[in-house]
Amino acid sequence: MKRLLCLLLWLVAINAPAQPTGQSFYQRYKAVLTQRFGEVATEAELKSLLKHIIDRGHLEVDHNHYFRPATAPLAYLVAGQRTGASVSRIKATLVYPLLRFVLPLVTPQPVVTERSALGERLAAQSYHYLGVPYGAPAYNRQTGRGTLDCSGLVRYVFDDVGVNWRGGNSVADLVSSPDFRQVTGGPQAGDLLVRKHRNGKWSHVGIYVGKQQLIEAPYTGTVVRTTPYKPQKWHRVLRYVGR
Repeated sequence: MKRLLCLLLWLVAINAPAQPTGQSFYQRYKAVLTQRFGEVATEAELKSLLKHIIDRGHLEVDHNHYFRPATAPLAYLVAGQRTGASVSRIKATLVYPLLRFVLPLVTPQPVVTERSALGERLAAQSYHYLGVPYGAPAYNRQTGRGTLDCSGLVRYVFDDVGVNWRGGNSVADLVSSPDFRQVTGGPQAGDLLVRKHRNGKWSHVGIYVGKQQLIEAPYTGTVVRTTPYKPQKWHRVLRYVGR
């Protein structure tokens, strides 16, 4: 029995899809990358950005008010190699669009059906917004352009799945809505994770997607992304009562 189990684990390991590297991603999508970004970036710049994004998980595009990343933000890495470059233009035409293209392709996503539980469908839908820049919730589903903040991401995901809640869109509104209840214990896929700022006000929300991961729009200067779940960082787990 032990040998059989070892054999099954070995077969799963060798058949599991390999995690792409920046180099392998570039080779696989070279034609598309050249078509989309060939006029705004050199091959060397694209390879360098992909290495930072995929190999190193570096997703900071610009500086923010809370901290300075250990590595220069992606837009500044590119600007530092150009003479008189506009950081704003690099962000708008290269880095943000590249992240929006890359992250959904390199992030393993769950498979769901109409029969899947609501929480599983909510979690799966949140992957569709990976790479969307942080900002006021003004995302256009048809064009794929725009921005989302943390609570805006939640509203878009719930709307996509056909679920609404009573109350406004702020994090405090989510906490006080009668359509959510606080749960204890570990979160389940589709649950909302909320936390307070140092001033005691509810300030941030993310969507738990399972396997100790959540999807969130964290702050200015980055994008919607997956983040490891650390229970100590969250004050409540909310579950939609309609399930």
